[in-house]
Amino acid sequence: MDVGIARLWWVQAAKAKQNDKGLHLMNRWQYILAAIGAIAILGITNKDLIMDTWDRFTNRRIRNLHPIIRDKVSGAINRLDRMGIKVRITKDGHFRSFELQDELYAIGRTKDLHLPKVTNARAGESWHNYALAVDVVEIKNGKALWSNPRWEIIAREFEREGFEWGGRWTRKDRPHFQFRNGLSISQAKNIYLNGQRDARGFILV
Repeated sequence: MDVGIARLWWVQAAKAKQNDKGLHLMNRWQYILAAIGAIAILGITNKDLIMDTWDRFTNRRIRNLHPIIRDKVSGAINRLDRMGIKVRITKDGHFRSFELQDELYAIGRTKDLHLPKVTNARAGESWHNYALAVDVVEIKNGKALWSNPRWEIIAREFEREGFEWGGRWTRKDRPHFQFRNGLSISQAKNIYLNGQRDARGFILV
């Protein structure tokens, strides 16, 4: 059952209450049960209701993330927005299939040799492959600020949500934030390969 059904259920209950012949259409207990049912369904589907951010690209990309981090990501981005820092999830900075991960790994190694390397992770070795990582960048006047003195402020808001920041690694990756949820990358890969995934393909964590 989805949110649309819940809303229809609620509207029907409200109409019956407002109608002069409401008791004919729906008695008081039916109204109460309909209201409770609508609230229950909305509660069940709440995991699919995602807070919007300032950015339509980011909103679309958040929907590709694992459900356990969607609100965490949008929460951090919205807090930053209130500080005057507009952060966007990058084009390939959300979920990546194993195939895309290998394509990115090849750049600067076996193809597009004139370009710098994009990632040091092969397929299955990145938290992006499990929809548990994001790459972000601040947008100002329509342009991405890769050389940004405000990375520490951005990182603070994501770390508040439990993310690990690539900017604290020896080989720094400042745009990168990952949510391990107590797992190692090898454990996440084993969960994936063993088929421990929900109906939408997200690993069970």
